[in-house]
Amino acid sequence: MLESLRPELERRGLEDDILRITQTLVARKKSLNALTPSHCLPPEILTEIFALCVDAAVTRSEDDGLYSSESDPPLTSPYSWIHIIHVCHRWREVALQAPILWCNIIWTPAVNIACVSAMLERSKQCLIRVTVLAIDKPGRCPAFPLLKRILAVISGHLSRAVSISITLPGHMWRRLPRINCSDLSNLTVLSLSSFGFNSKTSTIFNGRAIPNLRYLSLSRMSLNWGNPALRHAKYMVKLVLNTVVTKAILTTLMELTGLRHLDLSGAFTVFDNAELEALSCHIPLPHLTFLRLSGGSLQITHLWRTLDIPTSTPVKLEFKVNDGNSLNLPTSSMRVAHKLKEMFNADKTHIQSLSF
Repeated sequence: MLESLRPELERRGLEDDILRITQTLVARKKSLNALTPSHCLPPEILTEIFALCVDAAVTRSEDDGLYSSESDPPLTSPYSWIHIIHVCHRWREVALQAPILWCNIIWTPAVNIACVSAMLERSKQCLIRVTVLAIDKPGRCPAFPLLKRILAVISGHLSRAVSISITLPGHMWRRLPRINCSDLSNLTVLSLSSFGFNSKTSTIFNGRAIPNLRYLSLSRMSLNWGNPALRHAKYMVKLVLNTVVTKAILTTLMELTGLRHLDLSGAFTVFDNAELEALSCHIPLPHLTFLRLSGGSLQITHLWRTLDIPTSTPVKLEFKVNDGNSLNLPTSSMRVAHKLKEMFNADKTHIQSLSF
């Protein structure tokens, strides 16, 4: 009986041995791959790894509050990734020969201007993203002289900029010199912000067309609605304004028919009392996927009714109760109800979101 079972037992034992050896072989291969020396990696793969390090460092510094005027210095620097080029001579050579790694130009008064100059040189002819944040802090040198120097360094390269973000105190905006740049055709993102108090929009970009601008953000900046950055921006898909919103916004929105994201907040003076009594125009925004209006209740509800947008567009209305007359709220509520009735009658199945 045992003799007849022996071949089967031997077969099972061999199968178990083969399975165990196979599992050991797979584990050893994984360990071997993990121990492959970095100097065996081709430059292309090293460059891709370094690029991921750059993106991660910039993202962490943003999350830590690099661009917040009221925060402490971020826990991580957007340039912390540069330590990897000190690992060995080969890594340094690969990084220095990869222009894509040097395209995120981020300057604060804590960043040496010579370092920015070196980065611009190493980026060669690649498109760049520029972020400037100047804050006067106790115990430090005044930021404005450094700001003028860095703008002089950067201005010669702005024709390569796809993104420009500048955040300054109001008093610096008023003193900011004009930037000498005749070509902004590569620029798709422009963000200008003032903190402390409202400031006049700098003249640095006035008179210059930005034909491919897709995203414009202005915070606490008074606005020249005739600025070429707003007019004739046929590719703009996102507009975020925290400023005084005047009647000129209607003409601007008429031209931005491809707009997908609209966020307006601040003091609204779009309609006079007579215009608030009746709809005088309709502005078609057929591609809009998000709308936020924050301001005086009568003004923003009337503007909302003026916009001809898809019923599926999420809408957020924020009424400012200190807009001068709390008695406006009942009237505003009636107009909201009227607009909702129109939406329900048009297509109630596609209404996604409406919040107050």
